[in-house]
Amino acid sequence: MSSPKPNTIKERVALRHGVPRDNELDRISALPRRIWSEDRMRRVAAELTRELKRKRGTQELWPEQGVALYEIKKYGGIAGGIKVSGGKTLISFLAPSVLEHLERPLLLCPSKSIKTGKVAAKYKEARKHWQVRRDITWLSYELLQRKAYVDYLETYQPKLIILDEAHHAGRYKSSRTRRIDRYLAAHPDVVCIVLTGSLIASRVVNDSLRLCYWARRLRTPLPLPNTSTARYWRMALELPARCKPGALKSFCTGDETARQGVGKRYRQTPGIVCSSGKSNIGASLYCETEIVTIKSQQLIDAVGNVRNGRMPDGSELLDPDGSNTWSTVQQLALGFYYVADPPPPLPWLRAYRNWCAYCREVISDENNTCDTESAVADSLDLSSDDCWPWTDWVAVRDSYKRKRKAVWLSNERVLAAQVWMRGHKHGIVWTQFKAFGQRLSPYYGSGARDHVSGRYITEHSRGHACCASIKVCSEDLDLQYLFHENLFVAPPATGAHQEQALARTHRFGQPEGEVTARYWLACTENRNALKIARAREAAAAELDGHMQRKLLIAEWSEDKRKPNKGTLWSGKKIAQALMV
Repeated sequence: MSSPKPNTIKERVALRHGVPRDNELDRISALPRRIWSEDRMRRVAAELTRELKRKRGTQELWPEQGVALYEIKKYGGIAGGIKVSGGKTLISFLAPSVLEHLERPLLLCPSKSIKTGKVAAKYKEARKHWQVRRDITWLSYELLQRKAYVDYLETYQPKLIILDEAHHAGRYKSSRTRRIDRYLAAHPDVVCIVLTGSLIASRVVNDSLRLCYWARRLRTPLPLPNTSTARYWRMALELPARCKPGALKSFCTGDETARQGVGKRYRQTPGIVCSSGKSNIGASLYCETEIVTIKSQQLIDAVGNVRNGRMPDGSELLDPDGSNTWSTVQQLALGFYYVADPPPPLPWLRAYRNWCAYCREVISDENNTCDTESAVADSLDLSSDDCWPWTDWVAVRDSYKRKRKAVWLSNERVLAAQVWMRGHKHGIVWTQFKAFGQRLSPYYGSGARDHVSGRYITEHSRGHACCASIKVCSEDLDLQYLFHENLFVAPPATGAHQEQALARTHRFGQPEGEVTARYWLACTENRNALKIARAREAAAAELDGHMQRKLLIAEWSEDKRKPNKGTLWSGKKIAQALMV
């Protein structure tokens, strides 16, 4: 079965010679540039403070907040890469005030920010100090994607849309993103403000391009979504790089890399506001790794099965692109693994096996740029007879809903986490896996609530450790007054997840002088995940131009011990698609 190749002659040329110069790159090169000096930033912040503050207000705008509001007032929508604890919430509340002619301002934010009362509390506090409009409506991204809200935007007709934590609207396949996109396309006069911790990162994907396009339209310094130029940029800037920089070197001066040149062109564009490299966090950040040896022979044997393409019980491992293998080994390092419950029917299983085999063949081919299952699906030519594994799989995909249950082989890591919690009263155990978290107490999972008592993590009693879901609790929560110690039992390979999780405690207002984080490395996959996350953060720092990323500014203490042979550290390398 042949693997899909680059779609056009230009793409094949790009793979060999680098990114070509085209009209889209010329458009970006012709955009005006501007550079903010620190002195001017302070002056603008002071002027806007006098303009927007109430008579009895005591707060002052930070320089980056002043710049963001100034450019909102001058250029309309902005794309703001404001660092964690950089004041995005106040910007979102004051944006309608500097654009007072725009009616029905709508603030979109994560559901937990509304349910925990954070948005209402911040709004009430802001009104004490600032001239905040009373007609701001806030809505969660989760509600916007529900069936009952399919016509909400057309019915409410907001003239200003503010996306706080905008990456929640980044995935174009989600209904919330499609609805925003359709509304902005139908109403080009609507102003959109995008605010997130890092708008461009090590993976410059179509979703990030779309967010920037919503805010700046044809004045965006990134390629327009769904263009060949966007594909070339991804091939050159993502990790691992798939082609040479080519024409992107036109943005560079001296010894700058392509990422540095593109990042500089991006940051110096009017309407793009990025945080500076300076920090207003008083606390330092100390990270350390700990090599963990698993003693359970049952776990060692189970990992051996997975690395040989089998489930721990010996059955076939369904793994289209290596990610399932990667995740299963990390689960076993914590003492358990997930299985399908109930088992899938045979027609579904047969179609999925064929599709998995096809994906593995494509991903392993060095002549194409696909490295995930979704990328393989997007690259298919549906008119070709070679795409039958995909069409067969789509025909039965929805006939079986995959559910899973945890099978436990050892409580070794659970007991170790409990010991850590008893010794670190102001600590959070961060986990990717619900099954592991539920064996600890309290565990804050879905909705940032304790799965037993139902209380929010922001209501947690100070002086008592807890366990929290990285996916749920690593964003938009102020936990610096409750915790200053962190334990990652299985670090994810996504640097943004770790950046956000650490930022819950290492942020402005932390009363302790130092925030600590420990990383358990119990297998090769744990160590590689941390390595990949740090590499991706370093690449992202080249693009966004500031080094205030947690994994980069932290003082690191590396455990140099060699793992014992015959444990989870032995075995061949896997999940090459995830490797840098």
